[in-house]
Amino acid sequence: MDVTSEKEKSKIAYVICGGTIFSEWTPEGRRPVTSGEELLQKYLPRLSREADVATKEIWRLDSTNMHYPEYKKVAEEICRFVKDGYAPVDAQGTDSMAYGAAFIVSRIPFKRVPFVIAGSMHSIGEEDSDALPNLEAATMVAMRKDFPGTYVCVNEGEIHRAARSVKVKPNEPRETKEGVSTVPVKKSFSSGHYPVIGRIAGGEFEYTSDGERAQKRFAERQERRLDYFRPLFDEFGEPLFLPHYENVVVIDLHPNFQPEILDAAFKDKYRAVLLMAPGTGGISDSPRHMALVPKIERWVKDGRYVVIAPKITHAIIDQEYEVNRKSVEAGAVITYDMHADFALAKAELAAGLAQTPAEFKKILYFNFEDEIDERLIPESERTSDEEIRAILKKVLGRKNGNGTFLDRLRNIVPWAWQKEP
Repeated sequence: MDVTSEKEKSKIAYVICGGTIFSEWTPEGRRPVTSGEELLQKYLPRLSREADVATKEIWRLDSTNMHYPEYKKVAEEICRFVKDGYAPVDAQGTDSMAYGAAFIVSRIPFKRVPFVIAGSMHSIGEEDSDALPNLEAATMVAMRKDFPGTYVCVNEGEIHRAARSVKVKPNEPRETKEGVSTVPVKKSFSSGHYPVIGRIAGGEFEYTSDGERAQKRFAERQERRLDYFRPLFDEFGEPLFLPHYENVVVIDLHPNFQPEILDAAFKDKYRAVLLMAPGTGGISDSPRHMALVPKIERWVKDGRYVVIAPKITHAIIDQEYEVNRKSVEAGAVITYDMHADFALAKAELAAGLAQTPAEFKKILYFNFEDEIDERLIPESERTSDEEIRAILKKVLGRKNGNGTFLDRLRNIVPWAWQKEP
């Protein structure tokens, strides 16, 4: 780890994971090779003079090779830096960034400082790359005091709410003398109907008109929550570091889907299933699929969890159609306008925390960082701060043969709840 320090400087930590942003061409194809040290010395030399900078290179992985253990390691390193007063910038690949952002949002709730994720469609050493604009945007956000929460910096310097941003267009065809090849699209991310927060223009941060209103509303809510959840921080440490349940299976409801697959998943000891549904979340009741709804009802009564998320990016799951309502009546939980990667991370969180289907639904419908538009949820089903605090306090203090969850976590990441002297 490389650390330079002056008290008056902002404290920024770069957590390096790899991805296209740090890739170069090799005889085997493009792969991550640029180091954290090279990032600062070659591409961001001024930053080391203007800020207290720490770098931690965890690995050099293509984002295709980022899985649950890797994201867990990223979250642990980020928490370590936050404990030391740094605002973290996680530089990683874009292909799995939506899930990575969702993991950090849900695993480390109620953030006091900015948590920023940056990636690019072109490598940092390429001419006219989007890497530096995105890294510069991430750095400027990390240095702000009025930006609690998690952000993604993409699209040549745009700042997105991390819980909303998804990759929608990775590349497009381009004609050359040799034929047709593909080229990465720099503006490849979208937040759907949620506004982009801001962008870097001419080296300065500027809000979008709708983004400023969204950020002000979010920051005010975050400030209230930091005060409200203070008893949890006092008891269990800050930032909180929540357990996930890794074994949540995703099933695509394609036309040839066999309902027996749901039985196989739950018999294989999966606690929750995420069904990727077409359109606005309909579950077919055709002769081929009509057995699925009774199976949902059976397994929910058995204490398992079924979640329905949209296949279509930025679609909203609703109950307008009869085929949508039947699954909800059977006990499935719909995700409204949560994107599918966030629904998966949230289901993993809820499966790790909940003891009943009712608690699972409460956790899924708690709005951590604007990942869901609460206005879409019936008022009677919305989750309050009081309800989620009660669940978290119970889980973090829960005892079994190995002690409380906190005791077990101390053995894995002892720094996470270490009290300041």
